[in-house]
Amino acid sequence: MSEKKYFQMAGILWLVSVLTVFTSLIIALQYDITLNPADIGKVLVNVHAASTAHIIELVLDELSFFALIAVAAPLYIIFRRYDTALALMGAFLLIAGGIVGAAHDMGNLAITQLAEVYVANAGTEAIAIEAATLATIVTAKWGVNVSASLIALSSIIFNYLIVFQGAGAKWLGWFGLLANALVFVAIPISLNPALEQLSYALYMPFMVWEIVFGVWLLGRKSYQL
Repeated sequence: MSEKKYFQMAGILWLVSVLTVFTSLIIALQYDITLNPADIGKVLVNVHAASTAHIIELVLDELSFFALIAVAAPLYIIFRRYDTALALMGAFLLIAGGIVGAAHDMGNLAITQLAEVYVANAGTEAIAIEAATLATIVTAKWGVNVSASLIALSSIIFNYLIVFQGAGAKWLGWFGLLANALVFVAIPISLNPALEQLSYALYMPFMVWEIVFGVWLLGRKSYQL
C-alpha cells in the first residue's frame, strides 16, 4: 500500500471517531441523558423518555471506539519510522483505550432496561433500581475516565513524535500536548457531578485538535514534510 493510502486510512478513521463521539455528546446534552449520578431518579426518567436517543447515542459512541481501535494500525505504520518502540506503545494505548471505552458503553446500555422497569414500579423496588443504576453509572464513568486517560497518553506519544522527532508540523504537536494537558485536568473534575459540564468544556480543545489532526492526516501524501 502506498504511503498516501496509509495517511488517508488513518485520517478517515480518526475523523469518523471524532465526529461520531461529538454527535453522541450533542445527543446526550440535547436530551439531558448525560447520566449524572447526582440525581438518579431524573436520569432514569430522562433515559426512559428518550430511550431511542439514548441507544443511538451509545451506538455512535461504540462506533467511535471501534474506529479508534482500527486507526491504531495505520498510525503505527506512519509513525514507526520516527521511533518504532514509541509508535508501538502509542498504538497499543489507543487500542486499550478503545476497548475500555467500548466496554463501558455496555453498562450504559443496561440503564435503558433499568429505566423502563423503574418507571413501571414504585416504592422499595424503585429504590433498589436506583441503587443498581448508581453503581452502573459510577462504574461506567470510571471506565470512560480510564479510556480517556489511555487515549490521551497515546496522543501524547504521537504529539511527542511530531514535536521532537520531526513527524509533522510542530504547531500541531504543541497544540496536541496542550489539549492533552487539559484532558488530564478534566478527568478528575468529571468525577464531581456539580462540575461535569466544566469537564466537557475542558475536553473541547482536545476534540478540536483531533479534527485538525485528522484533516492533517488526510492532507499528507508521503512521509516527507
